[in-house]
Amino acid sequence: NGKTKTKRSLTQITQFEPAELILPTSFYQLSEAPDNDKWAIIANDYLEYERHILPSSYPFYLSEKTNDKHLAKWYKRLIIPMYKEGKLIFYQGRRLLETMPKKYESPSTESNKVLGCFDNALLKTEVPLIVVEGWFDAFAVDGVAVIGNTISKEQIYWINKSPRKKIYVPDKTGKGYIAAKQALDLGWEISVPDFTDCKDTSDA
Repeated sequence: NGKTKTKRSLTQITQFEPAELILPTSFYQLSEAPDNDKWAIIANDYLEYERHILPSSYPFYLSEKTNDKHLAKWYKRLIIPMYKEGKLIFYQGRRLLETMPKKYESPSTESNKVLGCFDNALLKTEVPLIVVEGWFDAFAVDGVAVIGNTISKEQIYWINKSPRKKIYVPDKTGKGYIAAKQALDLGWEISVPDFTDCKDTSDA
């Protein structure tokens, strides 16, 4: 009956709903950094000249130097918070020095229920929904990111809730073919643009 279907639907949404997070107190907003903050200067240059993004166009963060071993990994990184309808659900730290061993750091929370630029999947529009790997890629094309090269069942649930046509755009390098194969099996479309010598959507 109708009540049973509604209850089942609410249970399913709860099952796939990403948990709300809180940013560590050692994080501070890039826009509020003092003028002499070395890492803020580097972060602003990285956004403007490498990513062609206005630093003021998104609430990016940095981390203070700390002796806390659980938080020390965020220092010298540009921190990208990710939201769903105003709720913080994930964040990543992109290295600001290419000599650092890991390109990205993430919290211990699993990303299987997370989409980068999540709210783009909730928009009611006839414009196709572009699905990509990374947050920067999604931000560049008003799409959503699966934060990696595989698509989880939870991400599939949220993306398929959108009535929009889905188009997966894999990175030119790496293992983008894994999610591309998933996308085809799901009945989504695939686009492989001519990136020339660029590696992904954001770079292009």
